[in-house]
Amino acid sequence: MRGEKRKIRTDESQVDKGYFRIAFVFGEKAVAAVEKSDLPDSIKKDVADTWKYAEGRGIRLEVKRPQDADNVIKLIDIKVGG
Repeated sequence: MRGEKRKIRTDESQVDKGYFRIAFVFGEKAVAAVEKSDLPDSIKKDVADTWKYAEGRGIRLEVKRPQDADNVIKLIDIKVGG
């Protein structure tokens, strides 16, 4: 969409504890892309089960392991339409 700002937020308060949190808000097209993706079922369930707001469905993930970072990269690709 024209003029739409895409935001990805991180919570850096936990970085000193060895991990961080990242939040996403997905519109309906992105939700459909998450459902069709090869992301873990737990992430798909989180997206599907979260409350739907006007701006979309929001989830927060803790990034503690390399596999978590791989999933975040996939979610970023979905978020930016890649």
